[in-house]
Amino acid sequence: MEHLVRLSDLLIQTNKLFQDIFSEVFSQYEVSNVEVFILYHILESPKTIGDLSKVSALPYSTISGVVDRLERDGYVVRKKDQHDRRVVWVYPARDRAELESRLPFLRKTYIGEMFKGMPVEEVNQICESLVLINAYLRENRATHAEQERK
Repeated sequence: MEHLVRLSDLLIQTNKLFQDIFSEVFSQYEVSNVEVFILYHILESPKTIGDLSKVSALPYSTISGVVDRLERDGYVVRKKDQHDRRVVWVYPARDRAELESRLPFLRKTYIGEMFKGMPVEEVNQICESLVLINAYLRENRATHAEQERK
């Protein structure tokens, strides 16, 4: 059981360190974690505020306010759906390269660059461990949630 406590502690420490590092980086660019989260998602494909609310697990009104700030700062634009004028889509205001130039942490290589100099064997070992952790969490997600309800 002690090994599971160690695993838990290390995952929590890693998550906290990761959040702290990126909170510092984001604050230098005067954007919040939620704003970055939204930008990552709309760079993949345009989303509605409802879509963003679901994927972030934040209230619609919160996401709407965040999108307002991103729009004010020139990062996103809202466009009405061509077929249903009630639906509004959120798009990047600029192309990916321009956004990445303004906010370098949006580059897909940004996080990997933090580990430059790490031996390939160690990178592969970490990747294999993370794949294993993710698979285990996905596999046991429903079981764990059900046990928590009891």
